[in-house]
Amino acid sequence: MPDPDSAARGQETDSRARALLGLLSELSREVRGKGARAPRVGLDSDLEAELGFDSLVRAEMVRRIEQRFGIRLPLPALTRARTPRDLLREMQAGGQAGRAPDGETERAALLLEAVAARPEQAQTLQQVLAWHLATHPQRPHLIVYDEAGESRTISYRMLADEAWRMAAGLVAQGLEPGQRVALMLPTGADYFYCFLGVLLARGVPVPIYPPARPDQLEDHLRRHAGILDNCQASLLITFAEAVPLSRLLQSLASELA
Repeated sequence: MPDPDSAARGQETDSRARALLGLLSELSREVRGKGARAPRVGLDSDLEAELGFDSLVRAEMVRRIEQRFGIRLPLPALTRARTPRDLLREMQAGGQAGRAPDGETERAALLLEAVAARPEQAQTLQQVLAWHLATHPQRPHLIVYDEAGESRTISYRMLADEAWRMAAGLVAQGLEPGQRVALMLPTGADYFYCFLGVLLARGVPVPIYPPARPDQLEDHLRRHAGILDNCQASLLITFAEAVPLSRLLQSLASELA
C-alpha cells in the first residue's frame, strides 16, 4: 500500500521546489532590469552561467531563501551549489529551522567568493563592503548627525540592507547596467544608501550638490541641468522639495526619465 507519509513528503518537496523556482525567477528579472528578457528558470539551470548570479546576487539569493522558508543554510553547501536542484537538496538535507544569530555573518561570507582574503585586494566598493560584511557586519560604518545634533549609527549590515533595497527600487524603475543616476541629496544616511544602491544595481552614480537654501532650488536645478544632460542621467534621486520641478529638469536633460 502507498505510504501516506512518503506521499506527503513528496508533495511538500514539489511545493518547495515551485516556491524556490519562483523566488529565483523574480531575482533573475530584477538583476536584468525592466524590459529585459529573463531566462526560464528550471531545476537544472546554471546559477552563474545561465542566470548570471554573481557573488553579490548569491548573497541576496541566500537572504531571500532563508526569509522565505524560515531556515538557515550552511555556507559550504551554498558555495558549491550550481543549480536550483542543488539548492533544493541542501535545503532538504541541511536547512535548520529558525535563524541563528550569526546567520547574517555567515550569509555575508558568500560574498568572499569575489574578494581576496585581504581587503586591500578588493577592486570595487562593492567588494570592500563584502569584506566588511563577512568580517564584522555589526561594526559601525558611519555616525551621522542631523541638524539638531542627534546622532545615528549605521553598521555595515544596515548599509548593505538599505543599499540592496534601493538597488531593487532602481531596477524596478527600469535602470539598466551602465546607466547614470544623479544624486542630489544632502550628506546623510540616505546619500550613502543611494550611492551604494546605484552600484549594486550596476549603474553609475553622479553626485551633484543640493542647493544651500530652498529659495535657490529652481536656479540651482537650471545650473545643474547641463551636468545631467552631459552625463545622460536616466534617473535623479533627490529630496521631496525638488520633485515638483521634475518637469523642468526633463525639458533640460534629454535622457532624464
